[in-house]
Amino acid sequence: MSGRKGRTGTALLITGVMVGVSLLFLSILAPGRGAEIERGRAASAQIFPGAAITVTLTPVAYLPNVYKNPATATPTLTPIPTVTPTPTRPTQPPADAAWAEQVNYIRTLAGLPGVTENSAFTDGCFNHARYMVKTDHVDHAEVVGNPWYSEAGNTAAVNSVLFVYGDTTIATRTVFNSWMTGAFHGVSLIDPRWQTTGYGSFAEDVGTWKFGACMDVNRGLGNVPAGVTYPVLWPGNGTTIPVLRYVGPESPDPLTSCPGYTSPTGPPIYLLAGDGNTTPAVTAHTFQVDGGDLDHCVFDESTYANPTAQTQDIGRAVLGARDAVILLPKAPLVAGKTYTVSITVNGVARTWSFNTPAVSAKGSEPAPDDLFLP
Repeated sequence: MSGRKGRTGTALLITGVMVGVSLLFLSILAPGRGAEIERGRAASAQIFPGAAITVTLTPVAYLPNVYKNPATATPTLTPIPTVTPTPTRPTQPPADAAWAEQVNYIRTLAGLPGVTENSAFTDGCFNHARYMVKTDHVDHAEVVGNPWYSEAGNTAAVNSVLFVYGDTTIATRTVFNSWMTGAFHGVSLIDPRWQTTGYGSFAEDVGTWKFGACMDVNRGLGNVPAGVTYPVLWPGNGTTIPVLRYVGPESPDPLTSCPGYTSPTGPPIYLLAGDGNTTPAVTAHTFQVDGGDLDHCVFDESTYANPTAQTQDIGRAVLGARDAVILLPKAPLVAGKTYTVSITVNGVARTWSFNTPAVSAKGSEPAPDDLFLP
């Protein structure tokens, strides 16, 4: 499916159904020239070349996008008891920290191990990021015969989350957080089976899309790591969520399953009940702050509703691949608060709390203007 163009100064994000997410650290080399921003060679010890993991997947054609103006085995279900948040929390990396730090910080908030780099995936992602900027065309495929076509780039396109932007600079953290505010995007970033990845980006001051990024989230899927049990919660108990609101729109549109909801809402709260081999049945749920109940809606692979049958099927497939339950607050979250979530899934109540940052730091979440996830 072809990506849609936005007006100058906008951004576009694309993801896939069995996919996670990521982004990059960019540094423009020269105005008006193509810049090889970062081919994924992170200095972090958590990122290193590794062998590809072969996983048999059934591809699902799901390519949501995001437009945004630049700002001036059967799983074991482990009950989560109600507990007081612990004082030890992950530290959010700087807004322009390397892509490896950003993606692994997001995963840390769910108690998951980080992903590591496969250099072949990285090379392909760089090629496709360059293709998107040079051709001003965003898609999960490349056109054979185009001067910027490459086999590695085309393969990466099929297996990756994509992001394009209408300027040559953007905070890495903002892109990651934009993904996490989209229920059908962020869910793949916290898939515990995601183990290896590749990342590449490219920027040049040409066309509508001046910056492109690509992260492979399919070919590095493996088994659930030892020590990781379901359910996976994001943000996890005692952690601090880095985003306060969902501004959308996203496709599939989460708000079609929440009658009366309009943007902006709160960001999605995620519960992954399994690896796609179970069906979560939600029978009770609450969302509270300061002892008071807050309006929210909940949907999953069986209950997500959309007036377009095909779009509904896509949304349910995205959630079903991870047995995901989404809780969406009706209103944006408030800084400096502790929120408590309780969701009863398959007869087991899971209750946990998370915090919001004391101050909404610049670059910590997407700006509310012109954000689009088709």
